[in-house]
Amino acid sequence: MEEWTTGKLLGVSGGFWQGFALHAAVKMDVFSHVGDEGTSVEALAAMLA
Repeated sequence: MEEWTTGKLLGVSGGFWQGFALHAAVKMDVFSHVGDEGTSVEALAAMLA
């Protein structure tokens, strides 16, 4: 059995949170608002509010 190190545990938990953030962005339809041209953070926040 492979030993868990602090670095390995942080890597796995970091991957979980990255996936969670992507899932939330999809659920909030963020990418449709950004579109092909892109947008500023301020404009995106206003669209999602």
